[in-house]
Amino acid sequence: MSRLSTRVAPSMVRGGLAFREGHYICEAIHEIGLLVALDSMEVNPALADAESVRQIVAVGCSLVRSALGETL
Repeated sequence: MSRLSTRVAPSMVRGGLAFREGHYICEAIHEIGLLVALDSMEVNPALADAESVRQIVAVGCSLVRSALGETL
């Protein structure tokens, strides 16, 4: 999550991964079938406004679902 671009998740990393790139990685993890544990993310509401926090949480949930088998 912390490697995503600020375009995808505000208050993350400039020049980071695009939305689809993050999902590709999570989908590949699922396809390998060896996922044992997943530490999804950290949200610090002090770094952004309420809408940005909502967006970050939504993207994080989407990535977790991809790692568990959901595809886009």
